[in-house]
Amino acid sequence: MAVTAALLLLAAVLAVGLMGCGASAIRLHARALTVATVAIEGVDRGVEAYARAEVDACVTVECVDVAERAMITRLEAADVAVESTRAAILTWAEGLRLAVIAGEDGDVMAALLVAAARLIAEWQRLSTVLGSIGLSVPPLPNLVLSLGAP
Repeated sequence: MAVTAALLLLAAVLAVGLMGCGASAIRLHARALTVATVAIEGVDRGVEAYARAEVDACVTVECVDVAERAMITRLEAADVAVESTRAAILTWAEGLRLAVIAGEDGDVMAALLVAAARLIAEWQRLSTVLGSIGLSVPPLPNLVLSLGAP
């Protein structure tokens, strides 16, 4: 439930990208980014508290064992969702920084190359996180990888 709420929040906040351009859009995105950051941290704490409450409600050793195993499974899945959302938020923040740089310096190509390098790093991080629970992410195409090459 909390993970679904986090993903819905992220989708709603990312929809802000459909609004405006220029400095006012960057300010709007910065505010939305702050909200998303605070929200995902709250979701992370909420998921753990919810999972811990089931264990705390147990009165027998068997119940605790079952609840702890279930908690670990839920927390692993929730951690993947939260970490993926954090990666999206970090990428969003980086995009805002690049938009500011491109707007100030007019060097859009440099900003795009930095964005490509960030995308590659986040993709690899996401692949690692999802791989830890047995999911695989397809590799980025060579063309994309060449954009981020030094």
